[in-house]
Amino acid sequence: MTLLLLYGSVALFLLIYLMSTLLMVGYDHIKYKNSRQKATMMLNDYLNKAFRLKPLLQRQLEPKGYDYKLYSRFQKRYVKYYFALWILLFSILFLSAKIYLNAF
Repeated sequence: MTLLLLYGSVALFLLIYLMSTLLMVGYDHIKYKNSRQKATMMLNDYLNKAFRLKPLLQRQLEPKGYDYKLYSRFQKRYVKYYFALWILLFSILFLSAKIYLNAF
């Protein structure tokens, strides 16, 4: 049962991590039109932010010169993702320690 909780929390952590990275990239590139060059630039930015652990290390979005309502809407959702990531990370740590201690 504990092992299933651990697997579920890892899967949920990865899902929320990828969604928060997508939210960061989407906010950074919100004014771009659809084109192939912009899509590859957004994909490179997405991979760059995902591998540099930006969603875990950066607590707030970097404000751009856009509408403040838009920034606050993105920021509210990003804060929810940020706290969910850290709660899931600590639950993964706790569950893996519990499984490790039950093994002996």
